[in-house]
Amino acid sequence: MLLGAAAVVFVGVGTYAFATLIRPGTYTNLSNNTSTSTLMTNSFIFIEEQKEQFSQSELQFMANNYHFITISKDYANSAYPVTSGLVGYSPAADAAAKSLVAANPTVKVLPYYNIKFRYLSPNLEYDQPQFNPDWYLKDQRTGKPIPFVQQGSAKASPAVVGYYVDLSNPDYRKFAENIIVSWMNAAPYGGIALDSADPIGVGTNTAQNNTWVRLIGESKINTWNQGLSQFLIELKTDLGTKLVMYNGFSPSQQRVNRNLDNLQYADGAFNEDFCLVKANGAPQLQSESTMLQDFSIMQTNSTKVLMEQVNYPAGIDDVTKSRLGRYCYGAFLLGEHPGYDFFKFALRGYGDNASPSNGNLEDYIQSNPLELSINFGLPKEQFVLQGDVGYRAFENGYVYVNLSPTNPESITLPTVLTLMNGDVAGTEYQQGSSYTIPPQDAAFFSTP
Repeated sequence: MLLGAAAVVFVGVGTYAFATLIRPGTYTNLSNNTSTSTLMTNSFIFIEEQKEQFSQSELQFMANNYHFITISKDYANSAYPVTSGLVGYSPAADAAAKSLVAANPTVKVLPYYNIKFRYLSPNLEYDQPQFNPDWYLKDQRTGKPIPFVQQGSAKASPAVVGYYVDLSNPDYRKFAENIIVSWMNAAPYGGIALDSADPIGVGTNTAQNNTWVRLIGESKINTWNQGLSQFLIELKTDLGTKLVMYNGFSPSQQRVNRNLDNLQYADGAFNEDFCLVKANGAPQLQSESTMLQDFSIMQTNSTKVLMEQVNYPAGIDDVTKSRLGRYCYGAFLLGEHPGYDFFKFALRGYGDNASPSNGNLEDYIQSNPLELSINFGLPKEQFVLQGDVGYRAFENGYVYVNLSPTNPESITLPTVLTLMNGDVAGTEYQQGSSYTIPPQDAAFFSTP
């Protein structure tokens, strides 16, 4: 029963959170939650490995339905000649950015730059003739560049796809910063999406840390990690009001404090493993403790843009997909700070990886759960946790999420509410009615 007893409300402090016991109904509205956007609620998209250019109608759809659109460098197999100098990101991506912003001036289109590796793919080379090989990160034992090996996935067997760069080198940082600034000048991009922006040789993976010590030594590990932070500082200065976003703060053994320490130097970050662990095979949901940590991160970093990506595996049935979408979006709403936190429910790594053979736009980019279209209005309180159930009141309804992996949980409804799972008006429940939520599932209710 969720009413009448003491409940736990999570309140952010610094980079952590503590719980305070208060009675339900004593909250004040969140005064800084304002939104003037007409876009689909809190949604973003990452376009990767799309081999054909989008049509104007597809671009219009995305402009109308996503706040943020990140486009990878190999979009539509398009690239400027490597000898052309600093002229833009890619012809197709630059043209798409212009069309998207023309269709909706409020949308933010972000090009992609990998901050840690330099790819070998021709379409991912960044003005290769200007790159100095001395800027590679070198193995202290051999003096050779350290390769980046792509393990498994769609890349078949492990293969060298690039080499690590030395972020402790100020000349390389300036080289990379100049490239990104040139992209901002070539098209109306809203900022940059930096990939692989996490430290090396730190965290709780002892074997991996020892490997880095052997490769470059502890001193170089420290200077490289300092160079990563310095790159974010310098790039933010260069870009001014444009956004600097980095990937990321997914739970990982190689990250200390979820890599949130660098958030002070950027405008926001990506989490590629929100709610679901990114993996092939059967869905593997994050633990309740990880989910609570994610809610705290959203609440604590209330002035940072946080992109929460849910990656569901291929081959799941429609019922499972609907439940995962409902659960993960409900969980997102528990921690969301409107206008700053954004959600995407997508297939595999980024959800938008494989170019659709049938050109079906709905299958390709419209994969979010149906509940995302429900107009809940703004939250009236921070989320409340009692037992394994988290809930939050909004202007137009309530969201309840059962975080338990094994136990169904019963709730008592505080007022007359209509069940809205699937964005379809269902049963109307009277005040005081009981409703049971299955394990790791959610219930969405609207007020009359």
